[in-house]
Amino acid sequence: MSGSLSCLQTSSRPSWSPSADKVAFDGLTVFGPLKAHRRKFEDPACPWRITAELWKREDGARLIEASIKAPVAHAAVAIAGFIAFLAEVGAEQDLEQQTKTRWALNYHAAVAKTAADA
Repeated sequence: MSGSLSCLQTSSRPSWSPSADKVAFDGLTVFGPLKAHRRKFEDPACPWRITAELWKREDGARLIEASIKAPVAHAAVAIAGFIAFLAEVGAEQDLEQQTKTRWALNYHAAVAKTAADA
């Protein structure tokens, strides 16, 4: 493992990273794998172009995030309209509102802890 991160310990580090000398790279744990796919598409029932990201963990769990872009002046209408569109197509909203990054990190941290405890 120490060899895989040794490239980060060279002088090629960005100058804006003054604390990089204090990072113990050999003590880092690599989390993964995680597969992510992004698609942009249009639906006749939705006036905004939709971006969907599908994240898959190695345990088979999946999370999808759907989003749109709209001008700031139209944000309130766009949000309400997009939520209505998603409800119409049967998409379930995550009541926990956790980010996909947190979803992935919590899982991989638990896997790493289980492996370390074994």
